[in-house]
Amino acid sequence: MNRISCWSLGLVVLCAASGCPSVPAIVTDAGSVASTGTVSGQLTLFTAGAGLQAAPPRVWSFLPALALQLRHGIPGAERLLPAALRTTGTRFQSGPHRFRSGELLVRLKARASRGVAADFLALQVPGYRLHLLGSFAQTFLVRVENAAGELVNADDTEGVRGLLAARSDVAFAEVNALHDKTAVPDDALYARQWHFAPINLPAAWDVTTGSASVTVAVIDTGIKMHPDFDAARFWPGYDMISDPARAQDGDGRDADPTDEGNDEPNGSSWHGTHVTGTIGAASNNTNWVTGVDWTCKILPVRALGKGGGTSFDIASAMAWAVGEHVSGVPDNAHPAQVVNMSLGGSGAPVQAYQDVIDYGATHGAIFVVAAGNNNEDAANTTPCNQPGVLCVGAVGPTGVRAPYSNFGAAVTVMAPGGDMTHDLDGDGYPDGVLSTYLDANGGYVAGFLEGTSMASPHVAGVVALMKSKKPGLSAAEAKSILQATANTAYGCPEGCGAGLLDAYAAVQAAAGASTGVAHLSVSTLKLSLSGSAPATLNLTDTGGDTLNVDLAATGTRPDLLTLSALTVTLTGNQSKSVQVTANTSALAPGTYSATLHLTPSVGAALDVAVTIGVTPPLTDKQALYALMKALPDGGFEVAAAGYILPPSGYKYSITVDAGTFLAIAAVDDNGNGQYFDPGERVGFYRNTDDLEPLEVKVGQETPGISFNLIPYTPLGSGG
Repeated sequence: MNRISCWSLGLVVLCAASGCPSVPAIVTDAGSVASTGTVSGQLTLFTAGAGLQAAPPRVWSFLPALALQLRHGIPGAERLLPAALRTTGTRFQSGPHRFRSGELLVRLKARASRGVAADFLALQVPGYRLHLLGSFAQTFLVRVENAAGELVNADDTEGVRGLLAARSDVAFAEVNALHDKTAVPDDALYARQWHFAPINLPAAWDVTTGSASVTVAVIDTGIKMHPDFDAARFWPGYDMISDPARAQDGDGRDADPTDEGNDEPNGSSWHGTHVTGTIGAASNNTNWVTGVDWTCKILPVRALGKGGGTSFDIASAMAWAVGEHVSGVPDNAHPAQVVNMSLGGSGAPVQAYQDVIDYGATHGAIFVVAAGNNNEDAANTTPCNQPGVLCVGAVGPTGVRAPYSNFGAAVTVMAPGGDMTHDLDGDGYPDGVLSTYLDANGGYVAGFLEGTSMASPHVAGVVALMKSKKPGLSAAEAKSILQATANTAYGCPEGCGAGLLDAYAAVQAAAGASTGVAHLSVSTLKLSLSGSAPATLNLTDTGGDTLNVDLAATGTRPDLLTLSALTVTLTGNQSKSVQVTANTSALAPGTYSATLHLTPSVGAALDVAVTIGVTPPLTDKQALYALMKALPDGGFEVAAAGYILPPSGYKYSITVDAGTFLAIAAVDDNGNGQYFDPGERVGFYRNTDDLEPLEVKVGQETPGISFNLIPYTPLGSGG
């Protein structure tokens, strides 16, 4: 869903005692004190090993124009943003509920027979005209017009909904809400799919790699048939988007679930393709990436298009995916046993969704849903808050709740969603979830994204593996098993469900088998330390017996490492963390290496490669901060710019005239005096894939306007 929160700007220059570097002479409107508000936040600079070559996707094309403005200091010299970048990206909505004006979902208590809408004629609201636009499973999509035949506005839509909901013959009346995917960034291959080891997926593959008798539906933006998709594993899907403008394919619903792209204001997310790859990319074929389930069938169902998707289309997609009849659409010949929904929006549970979820439960279908990316209680996010679903929150590479992930009692379990502010394995790439993707030119690549959208397909894939061992597995049983087998070491005070997904234990429990003898699993085989900042290595016993593990520093420079524990004792399905710290105080800038040697009491020893990076003093890395003002014609221009120096901790506080702006920052990593060169760190609020306009109101303070400066590196096919 669109999340639109806005703020305005002013000029802030935070300098060391030695003074400020030269700042372009950019003039802002004077304004009076009475017209101002305050904005504050902090920049986070991504740090990783050497060799980063980067250009932020989609926004890169206009950065040279931004650099030109900053160099010459002339507001309006260039119109920076093309039309496609003038509005916010589509993500979970944190503000008011969005819906289609003039459209309602209505069901009568006395249901009509399938395909018969005669009872619709009984719906009458004085002063309004109601038209039947479509239906599924005896739920009507209703168009509401005023007496003059004009589509009503949002207020009247809510008013008519209330009148219908209060009637004794109406089961429910709901607005046709707009929901969307969750997601974000871009990159490539199994060695870089760090997100499988923490959930013990390799051990689960020793038990099963899935079954072709299990079908997983992916309700999303549709798919592009990536080279890493095995066409023989795909059932014919369907495009359930009823609005041609939203579908962007020239018609409404049709039998082609292809992602048409351009679903975001600033480009194409290829969201469904990435999610599908996590579940079921062609695996063990020497190319590209690995999917969670190597064998299951996949059913693509398109419900999200330009600007997201409506609750009518999403509920229809859910119904069709699990075998319910949807009027005007051929019945699905291959009903899904597992349904992944990496989508959602703010609001209370939707009854239209609940009816389908309940129908699915009686027909052996399990719905897996993303918790949302708003860092708030998931109780306010639907369909995560619907009874009977498996709601999935996200962790980063350390197993800790990702800073964006929703939380709370609605969450069933956590799974890897990525955190692009880290590169803990030292491979030079941010720690997002790697899967099938397309680049800005439509070329096939493997790419990193982060979000609960990326966490949900991990669980959906594991549930499919569980179904392969127990075909009759119900939604309630799946939830019970996932919660009972989750790694409880990864809880959080805010509420992270039962803990982190344990694929091996869950598959074994579904099969009715013991997790067996002790077995050591580690969160990564490569650990990267930046200066003296500690890193976390997670050790897990995936078996049922007690396991003792001895740790020792070896390799080229073992003297540099300090471990928080030299011996760790684990019981079955238990995880513990070891902090690894490097003593770099006497080291010159450069890269150093060591090895952690782990010796378990049962099984083979493991070695974890450690890279230690020592960078020049942080004072050499000044960040340029620029604010772009929205213009009446829809474009933007640089309105203010300044340098933020490390002694400030990259924190800022700005008092500004009220208005609408975008915020950008960059680091001159190569030291040539120019910003936005390839390979340098760049950031937008909220991020480079979700440019969010900000508004500050008069006399109000808007804290927490913080964002990351992150490099991106396209990796190509990796095949």
